[in-house]
Amino acid sequence: MACDGDDRLATLTLLATQTDFEDPGKDEPYQPPDAWKAAVGERDGSWWPALVGWLDDRSSGDSAPPGLGTGSGRYKAVYDAPGSDVFQL
Repeated sequence: MACDGDDRLATLTLLATQTDFEDPGKDEPYQPPDAWKAAVGERDGSWWPALVGWLDDRSSGDSAPPGLGTGSGRYKAVYDAPGSDVFQL
């Protein structure tokens, strides 16, 4: 474009991406599914208790949920829940 006198484009950035995922290199996070499954193994039970524990460790404790909508202003509720539209046919 510049050789034609068109100066609308001042710079151009080209990004290289990895397209061969068979050999990503030793430091790459990708593992083929079979290799990941062999490395991780199976565990009995649910993953939910581990997630709840992880969240508890990072939580500041219980608190009241935020209110829904506002009592006034731009986002004031037009109707009480569930609203009139759910009853329309």
